Amino acid sequence: MAPFGQVSWEFLPRTTLTVGARYTYERRTLDDASVTVIPRVGAPGAPTIYNYPAQTIKKPTFRVSLDHRFNDEILGYASFNTGIKSGGFNNITPSNPPYLPEKLDVLP
Repeated sequence: MAPFGQVSWEFLPRTTLTVGARYTYERRTLDDASVTVIPRVGAPGAPTIYNYPAQTIKKPTFRVSLDHRFNDEILGYASFNTGIKSGGFNNITPSNPPYLPEKLDVLP
């Protein structure tokens, strides 16, 4: 779930302020992932079951941008943005621990 909104306001001629916000909620689970390792040819393999706790992230992010149109062909702007990339599980190799979310602060 990630509701968001953005609004732009031309507060001076040809100059616009844009602000936006988003709230991210994610919950990820990996249940009963197993890996069977065969120690040598002919020996029975024993499955190893991996159960990791669910990963939940709740994070607000935002954006602020200021732009000015100098003429019909030239636009200058500055902005600051925050964001998030959710964590998760390695489905190919479940013995690897879950990876954590990344939080981003970006200036273009």
